[in-house]
Order: sequence, then C-alpha cells, then structure tokens
Amino acid sequence: MGGSTKARAAGRRSSFRSGRENPLPEVISDFKDALTQVVAQARQIHANIQGAIDGKDTTMEHVTKMLTRETTLIYEEIKEQVNNFLSEDQEAILDDRPEKAETWAWVVDQTMDKTQTAYIQVLIKVGIPREQAEKQCKNLFAMLKRLLLVLG
Repeated sequence: MGGSTKARAAGRRSSFRSGRENPLPEVISDFKDALTQVVAQARQIHANIQGAIDGKDTTMEHVTKMLTRETTLIYEEIKEQVNNFLSEDQEAILDDRPEKAETWAWVVDQTMDKTQTAYIQVLIKVGIPREQAEKQCKNLFAMLKRLLLVLG
C-alpha cells in the first residue's frame, strides 16, 4: 500500500471531523447529504440507461445481468487480493487501528476503481456516450467511496 493511499484515507477521515467538541451531528448530517446525492446520481444513471435501451432489444433485466456478471468477476479478483494481503500479517493489521483503516481504504479503492470501470463499459455497451458514462460514474463512485470509508 503506497503513501498516496494513506494520504487519501487520512484526508477522507478528516473531512468528516471538525474542530468542535462534538462533531457527531455534523458527521451524521454530512453522511445523510452524501447518501442523498448518491441516490440522486444512481437514479439519474438508471434513467439514462432506460433512455438508452428504449426501443432496443435490450431490457433493464439484461443490463442488470451484465452488471452482475462484471461485479462477480471483480469480487472474485478482489477477494483473492484481499485474502493474500491479509494473510501476510493479518493479526498485526487487525490489532492496529491505523493499519486497519489503511487496509480498508485500500480495499475500497481497489473495489470501487474496478467496479467504476466495469460500469462505464456496460453503460457504453448499452448506448450511453462514453463521456457521459465516465462523468456520471466518476461522480457516483467518488461519493460511494467516501461513504464506504466513513462506514468502514
């Protein structure tokens, strides 16, 4: 895991902290706002997919199967990488909170980057222009990463 992953993880953690004594209400509010944005972005992507497949032989069920197939492949790949990484020194990582956060950041980055790429490819296959697919997925997956890091 490189220093850039550590810096990103630390930056994400600190983005939910404030100098106030009890930042919990602010964290909850930020989290709720981020979740609302994710839902809105996901709905927009869904509407774009629906618009792209209208009048074609492709159904939303077919698109869902394409996405499921891609994410299953990613899961299998990431599962092996994570297991290999953790088996190197699992006890030390799980006992060390900063190391655990760094590991979680690495897992989230790896998973979300690969999943974003897969989603873009599927969106392009169903007829959404590349630029639009990349822009929408970049925004959606950036927010998903942030939420997963906070939940981690």
